[in-house]
Amino acid sequence: MFKCECGHIFETPERSMERLELDSPRYEEFCICPACGSYDYDETAVCALCGTQERSDIMACGLCYPCQVKTIKEFRAVTEDFTWEQRQYLDECFDGGEVFGR
Repeated sequence: MFKCECGHIFETPERSMERLELDSPRYEEFCICPACGSYDYDETAVCALCGTQERSDIMACGLCYPCQVKTIKEFRAVTEDFTWEQRQYLDECFDGGEVFGR
């Protein structure tokens, strides 16, 4: 599956022929979004948490960006009442620097 910059999700890009500015009648074939004709589209993947189709390049560990943010917020809520020592211990065990916002 693919997702265009216009937001359209499609299975197969449409083929388009464009004439090149040469002496002989030469054409080049391009693949475009079937909805808007743009060349700017990317492969997608399905988010393991919410099931939405999102560009593969912004997925991390099978999660779309909103689900990544949600996961961090939920983790921070769980560890909110931990002591400094508990947080340090988790940092050492799980390299949690990003999780605790440092």
